[in-house]
Amino acid sequence: MKRFVRYSFLLAMIFCISLLFLPKLSRTWVGKQLFLRIISNKVGTELSVESFDLAWFGPQKCTQLVCKRPEFDLQIDDCSYHVPLWKLWKAFDKLHLCQVEGTLDLQNASLAIDPLGRAETLFEHIYAKITEKVPDVHIDLDFYARSRNAANIGKCFLHGTVSSTSFHELVMDWSDLSCDLQLNMKRLPVSFFDLFSEAPSLFQSIFGKYLSLEGSLFLDHGLGDIKCDIASSNLTATLNGHLENDRLLLNSPLQIKFFPNNLLSYLLLGKVHPCFSSILSADAPIKVEIDRDGFCLPKNYRDLKIAKGRCDLGKLYAKNTGMLASILTMMKEESLFGVQKMHVWFTPLEFSVENGLVQTKRMDLLIGDTFHCFTWGNIDYLNDQVHLTLAVEAPMLKNSFGIEQLQEDFTLLFPIKGPTDGPSIDEKLASGAIARLILETSGNFLGKKSMLSDRQETIPKARPFPWRN
Repeated sequence: MKRFVRYSFLLAMIFCISLLFLPKLSRTWVGKQLFLRIISNKVGTELSVESFDLAWFGPQKCTQLVCKRPEFDLQIDDCSYHVPLWKLWKAFDKLHLCQVEGTLDLQNASLAIDPLGRAETLFEHIYAKITEKVPDVHIDLDFYARSRNAANIGKCFLHGTVSSTSFHELVMDWSDLSCDLQLNMKRLPVSFFDLFSEAPSLFQSIFGKYLSLEGSLFLDHGLGDIKCDIASSNLTATLNGHLENDRLLLNSPLQIKFFPNNLLSYLLLGKVHPCFSSILSADAPIKVEIDRDGFCLPKNYRDLKIAKGRCDLGKLYAKNTGMLASILTMMKEESLFGVQKMHVWFTPLEFSVENGLVQTKRMDLLIGDTFHCFTWGNIDYLNDQVHLTLAVEAPMLKNSFGIEQLQEDFTLLFPIKGPTDGPSIDEKLASGAIARLILETSGNFLGKKSMLSDRQETIPKARPFPWRN
């Protein structure tokens, strides 16, 4: 019996000593491979390290940590995580780093997004410190990024601190967020951002090939200022605003200038107005200005409110397709039939937005330097419906259909209706209205109500047309 107790005690001592020195096994080749296999299974990807240094009560350290995936390559020279060893497994469980109390310290890390070559950006010299003390999370960031393309000297610097009590929540509570961040980007390849877009080359169509940005964000429990100046080959923008009660408000007008292109018109501009979907290019940038008064962007972007906005397109080039082609076909503008590329001149579009409804004032178009018309109405994005009115005045009706007996202020109206991705003019209704007008002016109309006697007070007044100069 004594021998059994003695052996049992000896085995317990050996087990305790082995358990005590278990973390030190990570320093051996066998132990390193064992721990590496366990951690790789936890995070769901293959890892490699040069060395481990684990301890029961922390910190947990490793050097030359490398993680390779089709989407990215991550390499960290030195990594230390100040948590007990038994909590490390929870942290690695689906990478829930912000649910474990401790401090994660990354020294001289580098991150190559899309290493197969579609993107040119390499983030390097990353120094980050994440401190978690439930329920608060504090992050110190300091990193530099450069282009992988030797012909480009693009750089990016991000420095600052972020703290919040809701990083571990699915939806962050902005009222708990405090940060002080400074961002400076110079000629950063835009192809990096397209990796996270469902539409191929969306960001390149907006910004061009390279992007420069200088901005700052200061928040104290969700309240603070945001400033941003963007400059790229295709777009410039200036934002000066502040966050208040989960809403972005403006301190000065939001100003954006950009050059349109075919893809941008198809993906974005066509959603603003159906006549914009055919825009190809312009010699001068499109100018958009949002007034500071009455602007409000809440967390739910569907509740965006713009009291006064203005979009100045000027003279540009467009394809003879879409809504523009429908208008020209309906009005028998034979001189423009078969024309692939033409000039279109727009007067500034003034608009307002509230509850998902975009109200647009009168906007005049001169299509192909010959045909003049104008539109006004609203676009309901919440219900995906367009309700616009197309107006054609007497001189154009005379040119198109030879109608002589019209007063100069007469205007024929056509509804434009349908979903935002494909509104249209009812061809039967339009043809009937034109035929009826021809009959009335020729004295052959037998109906009781004449189109020529319809009241015209609802038609917005014209402003000076730039093409007349």
